[in-house]
Parts: sequence; structure tokens; C-alpha cells
Amino acid sequence: MQASYRLAMALVVAGTVLSVWIVLTMRGTQDGAEHRIAAGRPLVVGYAIEAPFAFLDDSGRVTGEAPEVLRDVLHDLQIGEPIWLHVEFGDLIHELLSRRIDVIAAGMYITPERSRKILFTRPTALVRGALLVRPEYAETYTSMAAIAHNNEARLAVLAGSVEYAAARALGMKPPKLLVFPDARSVAAAVMQKSADGASLSDVSLRYLQAQACCHGLVLIEAADSANMIDRPAFAFRFEDQALRDAIDAKLAAYLGSPRHRATVAPFGFLPEQPTP
Repeated sequence: MQASYRLAMALVVAGTVLSVWIVLTMRGTQDGAEHRIAAGRPLVVGYAIEAPFAFLDDSGRVTGEAPEVLRDVLHDLQIGEPIWLHVEFGDLIHELLSRRIDVIAAGMYITPERSRKILFTRPTALVRGALLVRPEYAETYTSMAAIAHNNEARLAVLAGSVEYAAARALGMKPPKLLVFPDARSVAAAVMQKSADGASLSDVSLRYLQAQACCHGLVLIEAADSANMIDRPAFAFRFEDQALRDAIDAKLAAYLGSPRHRATVAPFGFLPEQPTP
């Protein structure tokens, strides 16, 4: 494990402890996010470590496609810097509905099941599913189904992700299906040969592939997901629809603009990548 990664995870823990203390002390009432903004109190934004959608830079600052786009839009609404609370991806919706966070900014995809529980903005990006495999399997595991149909193969996915749901729909379950709390652990399972493939978004896997931890792995545009467009977005409680609508209106003018493209380019979102 690299020293920089150990430092980053230490910062996550320290930041989470501080953020939890702030959240617990600031929430004496059960008013909504909009009331807190009106009272001059900061929003609490939940994120999960899944680069390039959300992660910590070397200084411990929360960054990535979702946090930086949200910062731009909140600035346009004259809303100050939020409190950032680290949450495991699979727990984000629970934390939102439990009122411990006000917004999810973590590259969470819009799905029918999630839309029955929470309120999404328009998508902030359009991405496709992909696989990350070791070179010897580049011609064998060209789809999630190919891994599912091989009795010996194992797939690594992120807890609570659409890839997890897709794998389960193909009949995969532990020990064939390995579930991890963060994207880096998903890719590490392939490097360490505990899994034969990792399934995440193409931008997530492209970003990981470029890191020292994943050099040598091969990115596969999975045959069974090449035509499936996933739509990450910000998420809110239904009671905060007015805030969602205000952010959504700003996103309508912002997405696809030169400012937007300059913001997301450092995170591996390619110029030819579809824009909402």
C-alpha cells in the first residue's frame, strides 16, 4: 500500500470524525436543508471514495467530478462551501434519509429503484460500464456475462453499485462475487489475483488504470454494457425539492459549457465523452 494512499485514508478518517462532530452539534432541530441555508448554516454533503467521481487530493481536500461540479453550482447560487462527510457508498442513501447529510455528491447513478427513495438532479455526466482485467484475460472476459458463465472466475464490484445489481441479476453471488466498499479496493482485488475482473464505470476504471496501483491492467469496454448509458447525478430528500430544483436550473446552463469541461477534464472525462 502506497504511503500517499495511507495518508489519504487517514485524512478520510480524521475528516469523518470532525464532520460527524460538526453534524451532531449543528443539528438540534429536524428542519430541512433549505431552512439551514436560510439560517446561514452550511449544507452537509455526503461523498464516497470512488475516483474520479469523488476522492481526496494529496492535501486532504475533497475533490473529483461530483464535488467540483457541485462547488461551481453552489457558488452560482451564492451558497458557501459545504461540510463534506465521508460515507461508504452503500450507506449514502440511508444517511441522506436519516438526515445526517443533505446532498449526495458521489457519482451515484439514477436508477428506478433509487428514484423511488430519493430525488435526483439531471445527470452531470453520461458514462458506460466497463471491466478491468489482467492482460492474460483480455480476450476471455469481454463482458460481465463471460465472467458469470465461467465457474472459476470471480468478479469484484462496489457495494451498492449498479454493477453489483447487474452481477446479481446474472446469478453471481459470494464467493464468486466479491464486494468492496471503495473503488480502489475493487481494482486492487484484480491486481492481487483475488478477482479476475473488476466492474465499474469506464471513467472510474480509466482513472484507476492510470494510477501506479493498477499499471498493467487492461480496460475492456464490456460487450454487455457498451450500449448502456449510466447517469450520475446529485441526490436529495423529497422534502428538499426546492433546493434540488434551484441546483438543477443552474446545472441546465452549466453542463457542457467551457467552464464545465475545464472543471471535469482533470478527472479523465474525455472531450468526446457524451455530455448531458
